[in-house]
Amino acid sequence: PAPTVRAATRAGSPVAGVEVTLTVTTNNGQPGVLRGTTTLVTGADGLATFDNLFFEGNGATGGYRIVAEGIVLGRPGTVTPATSDRFNVRPAH
Repeated sequence: PAPTVRAATRAGSPVAGVEVTLTVTTNNGQPGVLRGTTTLVTGADGLATFDNLFFEGNGATGGYRIVAEGIVLGRPGTVTPATSDRFNVRPAH
């Protein structure tokens, strides 16, 4: 499935207009490579779905994590970064 990021207020309300950028790191903090669209802006529902991402990696020991960072466009505010659960990459057959 495509990674989806949800931007919300502390109270849980969706936040539109957050520019979200995804990066990938190994569990030991080394960067990985994401190709495709890595930056999107959340819609009225607070969601940004990255449906054309491609990952380049060599099966790092310990796996990978996706990090989502964002900025609120056109108004003051801060966005807390989010990190995915660990995942592994296997070669396609």
